[in-house]
Amino acid sequence: MKKLNRKVTNTAFSDSSKEFEACFTEVYGTTRWKILKKSLLHPAELVAFQNHFSCISLADEATLLPWFASGTCISAYKRVEATPDASYPPPWCSPLNGLKAFYWLDAASLLPAILLDVQPGMSTLDMCASPGGKSLVLAHQTWRPDSNIYDQTHLGPRHVSSVNAKLQGHIGGDSKSHSLADDPKPEILKESLSSEPGAAISSTTTGERPLQLGSLTCNEPDTKRRQRLQQVLNEYLPPILAAQVRIVGQEGDKYWARNECDTYDRVLIDAPCSSDRHVMQQSLSNRGMIPSTQWTLQGCKKIADLQLQLLLSGLRCAKVGGLVVFSTCSMLPLENDKVVDRLLSRVGANAVEVIAPGHQSFCLHDTDLDRFGTERTKYGLLSLPDLAGWGPIYTVVIRKVGSIAKAFMGGSLGLLQPVVTSSSDEEDEQESQACE
Repeated sequence: MKKLNRKVTNTAFSDSSKEFEACFTEVYGTTRWKILKKSLLHPAELVAFQNHFSCISLADEATLLPWFASGTCISAYKRVEATPDASYPPPWCSPLNGLKAFYWLDAASLLPAILLDVQPGMSTLDMCASPGGKSLVLAHQTWRPDSNIYDQTHLGPRHVSSVNAKLQGHIGGDSKSHSLADDPKPEILKESLSSEPGAAISSTTTGERPLQLGSLTCNEPDTKRRQRLQQVLNEYLPPILAAQVRIVGQEGDKYWARNECDTYDRVLIDAPCSSDRHVMQQSLSNRGMIPSTQWTLQGCKKIADLQLQLLLSGLRCAKVGGLVVFSTCSMLPLENDKVVDRLLSRVGANAVEVIAPGHQSFCLHDTDLDRFGTERTKYGLLSLPDLAGWGPIYTVVIRKVGSIAKAFMGGSLGLLQPVVTSSSDEEDEQESQACE
């Protein structure tokens, strides 16, 4: 996501704190808002997402406790008896391959990536990818460390480590200098690297059927943030997989509204939003004042317009039958459920289907959702910090069931006009600092 410059200058502005208070009091009621407000003033609680590609088990770490696992490729750990304001230890590197062992992120931000339900071999777009935490989760789902894909394609030696009593496969090798000559069948690797990301790797040497590796496209229009994203992927993914990730710098609301129609099996839209928690924490240093340059209700409406554009573009580039997950770090229905309301009124029930929690195709059970401190909204889920310490994160799962071309007809020029050029994501700054 893009990030607003939250530094207050001497430029004239008005105080939006009363409007902010009135808005959230109306949404959550006086009692709940007082509790929420207190929790928002604390930093979000982070969890360590285990990098299974690093070939390091966190199960025996005295400072970390197992917190959540989904299948064999998603594992997260909490700190042991740490105060909310305590600093997070930097992730250490594997002595086997130099890859970092874990990535600190807001626990609730795991939900959008997990609920996208990426399967091996699928093509996936992370439309608002920076700083890279969710992209790492998507990479684990696309190229599962416990699969035998690496042996089949001879991508490198295989190491095994015990994680949560399950064997995990891993690509070995030095993360900084990986030579094709070191692998058993370098001619296969050369062919795979010369093809487009996600293309099938030929196994003519072994007589095996070509294997579809899947693809991951990560988008970030800002140059510096895109460089940060690239750095994260290089630090956490084996070189042969990092080379399979396509990193682009497009304006998502405009580029995918016109290009790559019906291309992706899965699309994640971690959309720009008003970032209520960040606004609250910034107000502490401003004596409770919230400058209008940081938050206004009118500004939230403009952000919601951009979110709708991103969601429509994401659905357009998704294949029929594919899933799109839309998420924000806002608590306002205006930027969450109401965006979905506007989407449905625009494209109709014959084009999209909302996969509500509890639906037979929803990939997490209620017991798992409770761990994330979620509550159900009209269409999706909202993780709020007064329940578990993390969030806010709103998530909704949408399946594309038909063409949405009519949504781009008639009013397409107005739809594609950029509304805002920046917004905030408190999670971005926390992740970057914790994972240095």
